[in-house]
This record gives sequence, structure tokens and C-alpha cells, in this order.
Amino acid sequence: MNADRPNIIISCGSKYDPWVRYVLKYLPSNILREFGDKLAFFSTAEKDACRVARAICEQHEIILLSERILPAGGDDSKERYFVFAVLHEIAHAVKQHLSPLLDRLTQEEIAAQEKEADDLALSWFNDYVEDNKHLNIERLTLEEIEKAKRENQELMKKE
Repeated sequence: MNADRPNIIISCGSKYDPWVRYVLKYLPSNILREFGDKLAFFSTAEKDACRVARAICEQHEIILLSERILPAGGDDSKERYFVFAVLHEIAHAVKQHLSPLLDRLTQEEIAAQEKEADDLALSWFNDYVEDNKHLNIERLTLEEIEKAKRENQELMKKE
């Protein structure tokens, strides 16, 4: 990371670390400055298992990325969903959402947190698109996200 970027922990493997760095461009600079040092990304895409050290857990928001959503390249819809999914998890961290498991949230509370994270991630994505029109990236829609979620749910069922 350069001097104006925080020290974000990214441990997703040499193939996928650049994808996570790419997603960080979608975050507003004030969010990146304020929360970047608190973010840590992990996947087991290039290893059988991993342990996240206690010191990292105590100081960072840990974001685990499923190999199922890691982009392989060449599929724009999967790449767009990956960007959204990472932004969605960062939104949970920024909003300091509670844990559905540990905090015994109701279904309504869980749904409210999910909607807030979806809305914020969608906003960050589309604000980036608006600010970078020269890149010719299409705006992301809720319908596109819902379709990708359904497809990933089907893949999970097959595993």
C-alpha cells in the first residue's frame, strides 16, 4: 500500500490479493483512512486451512472470503458480485453491526443489518462508477445482486 493507504492485512493468496486491493478502490477515501487499518481479509483459496492470530483478531475486523466468490477472471458478473460482497462485509464493519450468532439478534434485526450493508455497498459501488465514468463500468443494481446471491446459494447446495 502507498503512503495514503492504510496497512490492510490481505492474506488470500498471490492470485487473489490483487482482487481485494482492487475492491478497496471502490471505498470512499475517508472510509479507507478511518477503517483501513482495522480490516483483515483471509481466504483458504491457496491453502488447506489457516489460523488467524489472536493479536489480529483483537485489533481487526476479520473478513473471510469464500473461494466460491473469488474471481477467476473473464466473468464480469462474478467479478462485480465479488466487489459487492467485499464492500458489503466492509459495510458491516464500518457500521459496527452486531453478530447474529453472539448477540442473539432477531430475524428482523438481522434483516435490517443486511439491508443497511447492502445499501451502503451498493452506494459505494455506484458512487465509484459515477466518479470514474471514463472506466465504462455499469452501475450495479439490486436485481443483479439478488441474482448473484441466488446463484451462489445454488452452488453452496451442490457442495
